[in-house]
Amino acid sequence: RFHGTRSIHSLSNEEFCAAHLATLCRSALLELSTAASTESLGKLVNYKDIPDALITNIIPDHFHVDIDEDGEERIMEISQKYSKGRNTRARVWEEDSEQKEKIASEEVIMASKTFLEPIFEELQNLAVAV
Repeated sequence: RFHGTRSIHSLSNEEFCAAHLATLCRSALLELSTAASTESLGKLVNYKDIPDALITNIIPDHFHVDIDEDGEERIMEISQKYSKGRNTRARVWEEDSEQKEKIASEEVIMASKTFLEPIFEELQNLAVAV
């Protein structure tokens, strides 16, 4: 049984994928909460907040490394590059979450709300504040 009274075999492909992602998120949350009692080595960071979180929290407070203005500028510069864009695929990174949400099917939206939204909110509540 999965997510209430439904069998995993009754899930659509979209629901199965969302449920799998939610399971991965739940595992990360469990690991973080378990490690919290032993001074966790992990930090939750929302993807959209990575550059600011590195500058304001992760590097100075987690790794205890001073970061100067040049370091901050370098982080901001690198964060503008598309991470998978090497060599001929090099390009500037552009936010595309809204675009992806607009083209998502109703099935993907509903599966995400059912399976991912609750765990995402839990993770977001524990994420590094920027």
